[in-house]
Amino acid sequence: MLLAVSALAGCTPSGTTQSAEARTEATGTAAEPSKAAVTPSPAKSSQASVFGPPFPKKIEILDLVSSGTPEYTIPNGPHHTFLGEQSGASYRNQKALHTLNALGGQARVSDAKAAVTWLTKQPGSEDWKWTDIDPGPLGGAAACITRDGGTWCYWADADTVGLLTSASISTEGMKESFVTIRNALEKKQ
Repeated sequence: MLLAVSALAGCTPSGTTQSAEARTEATGTAAEPSKAAVTPSPAKSSQASVFGPPFPKKIEILDLVSSGTPEYTIPNGPHHTFLGEQSGASYRNQKALHTLNALGGQARVSDAKAAVTWLTKQPGSEDWKWTDIDPGPLGGAAACITRDGGTWCYWADADTVGLLTSASISTEGMKESFVTIRNALEKKQ
């Protein structure tokens, strides 16, 4: 599941990246100005937020079923560069038939809003209608879309870039649960 939705959401196989120039060449257009929801990042402290293992064993009703280095990764972009390997985690509630996949990592982000906009405009998804959502108290920017039987939500802040995917949680459901999920996955160091 993570592999299929990650490929549709503009992720690339691990070890590959797509430059802004390659994206412009492939689509014929440069990234548009950002439309993602933005919350100013909290005042910088000596503690950065961290996305990665160990992941919580439970988020609300969802149980951790696997985690590790994902086969697909979020590409670097003109406004963000990953600082190392990305991590992924899959959660499920078999009884409620809910699934959630998380992918992301530590990044140097020059502009969170522009990073999310660039990620939502990957080749093949330029015309998709993304919904801005509240990124929560960790700040940055976030946007979601429900399409082709799945929901994708990108987020970025000064320290991290991430992607949530789910076949069972709609964009409306993500609006209600994104902050809880993100706060469980992204921790202060």
